[in-house]
Amino acid sequence: GSKVGSLIYPVPCARPDCAVTVGLLARALTFPTEELERCADDCIRYFAATADQGVTFDGSKGGRLVAYSDSDWAVVHSTTG
Repeated sequence: GSKVGSLIYPVPCARPDCAVTVGLLARALTFPTEELERCADDCIRYFAATADQGVTFDGSKGGRLVAYSDSDWAVVHSTTG
């Protein structure tokens, strides 16, 4: 569980391309198994091996960065559907 917990904060910020994987692992923490631990180990190895990769934007190509946010904090949304 603590392996997955250590990924929950930094991965969505630094590696949004991997955020879904970490989110799914976090959901599985309700019923932790040895398979979950192996998957967490695989993810940690992958992140270490691809540490020099990520989503970057330096603006040098004249592109435009657009971001959207759901800022409706007054409504409780289900995360399971």
